[in-house]
Amino acid sequence: MISDEEGLSPDRLFPDGQCANSRQTLRIALNLKTLIDQVVPTVFPEKDITDSHSPVLNRKVIDLTYRAAGGAGGGKQGTSSYKYRSCLVFCLLKVTGWYWQQADYELSDNKLYSLRADPHSYVLYKGVASSKIRTHFDPERIKTPAYQNKLEIFFSFFYLALYTIILNTNQVQTTPVDMFESLFYVSTLGAVLDEMVKLYHVGRNYMGFWNVFNDTMYGIITVAIGFRFTSLSSQGDLKDHYDEMSFRILSCAAPLMWSRLLLYLDAQQFVGAMLVVIKTMMKESLLFFVLFAVVVLGFLQGFLGLDASDGKSQATKKILVSLINAVIGEAGLKDVLDLVPPYASVLYYIYSFVLTVILMNILIALYSTSYAAIVENATDEYFALVAQKTLRSYKTLNHYVMLLIYSPMLIYITVDELSNARRIQYNRFKGFPDDANEVNTEWDLTDGFDDDQDGSGWEGIRNRSMEINQVVQDQRAAEAEDPEFSIDLNKFNKDIQKLVQPVMKASEMGIKWELFDLYKKFDQLTELVTVVVEENKALKEKEPRTPERSNGMTLLFHFCFIHFV
Repeated sequence: MISDEEGLSPDRLFPDGQCANSRQTLRIALNLKTLIDQVVPTVFPEKDITDSHSPVLNRKVIDLTYRAAGGAGGGKQGTSSYKYRSCLVFCLLKVTGWYWQQADYELSDNKLYSLRADPHSYVLYKGVASSKIRTHFDPERIKTPAYQNKLEIFFSFFYLALYTIILNTNQVQTTPVDMFESLFYVSTLGAVLDEMVKLYHVGRNYMGFWNVFNDTMYGIITVAIGFRFTSLSSQGDLKDHYDEMSFRILSCAAPLMWSRLLLYLDAQQFVGAMLVVIKTMMKESLLFFVLFAVVVLGFLQGFLGLDASDGKSQATKKILVSLINAVIGEAGLKDVLDLVPPYASVLYYIYSFVLTVILMNILIALYSTSYAAIVENATDEYFALVAQKTLRSYKTLNHYVMLLIYSPMLIYITVDELSNARRIQYNRFKGFPDDANEVNTEWDLTDGFDDDQDGSGWEGIRNRSMEINQVVQDQRAAEAEDPEFSIDLNKFNKDIQKLVQPVMKASEMGIKWELFDLYKKFDQLTELVTVVVEENKALKEKEPRTPERSNGMTLLFHFCFIHFV
């Protein structure tokens, strides 16, 4: 009897006591990816793949999955196919990871790659392949959305740093405006003027949720600046009083200042989607507060009527504060306990029930619906946000002013684009699109480009080509170590095509792919009927039709139909 250790020993599991090497494992994973790419060419409903009797993932696909591992012996223990099939699960997990990577890199096909595990294109800069510094050290490059976003992030942190310094360096005595305050005030003035110019040119359509958010923040800061300059022109205690008011009002803008940073981090998909969620929730809140205001006004009038029942109104402020505090859970029955008992107590019980049980649950339901709707379409919402940012650009630029002001940014742009220029030159030499080889993927040994490649110009291209050729040779040599490992890839691809669902062909015909075979049979039947009709016409032209011949043609038609079905 064989022990468990002996039964699981490498000598019994594998013929040579070895498993598939790394290169062979890569080939198996590539074969599996080829199979999945063809079997799942578009987004299917998930149940069409996971069902036990799936029309997509059928027995033939499973058989090809085993064939993708190569080897001989039909998977029997001790054969080479058994050895290579042992890594199928690992290879499938690896391919799953590749699809998740593609879902991140190619968001336009996110749903397709997610199911497996040409949206509008941006126009590339015409001088992107140039190696000349002058071509890239150009203020026109500031129009690029990616660089605009980086500039916005830099200025936002700079603006926040000035704000923090001003708040943390406030002194007891009123002091003149220093350098940091001057920069902060000038930046605020520039932002306010920019908002006013945009509002003037665009009109009321410019006013959106985040524009109102920014304008509210700038409004608070402007009021604080007004009190600050008023304090400088005042004397005595009034001077210190206005100065304190200025910094107190300025402090109230801190939550808005920090929240504003999220607006410039929306290039990240998660942050961008969450900003859309917040905006949608705030819009839904308006509906809630309209309903809430109606309810509060109704109960407010009831309580005020109870208070004035004796001809005196003595608790108006207390009633109003109590109703508002109930929203945040600070109020209680004791606030109205002494007000015309027991009428006020009963009315307050009803108000609490309507507020906490009905209205609050309505608000939660509105928020939940907004969150679910946005997160479900997070990729589409992110695309819309990126498109909106892309369409925002400087219309005209003063060349020399921008060259002077943004020279540090232009240096960064030049260095960044010169590194990409070598990759684009390599792509054009190979006949690839300019935006190819941005990412070095594991499943394609010939893609990717190393910016640190030794040599420049044609020498760097030659070195990269030699490196790729060497990698391909190593892959082929590793696959050839075992003569039984390799499979006929041409036959493998043809067998895949035989079982692939006719999604593309059905799309060209404007029908569902599930009905493609049925329509195909109808076409074949139509062709057979057409042939029979033509032959019948030819016979009728040669000699008169007899009942026997007519019956014969009818029998022929029935035979063709029964045979076809």
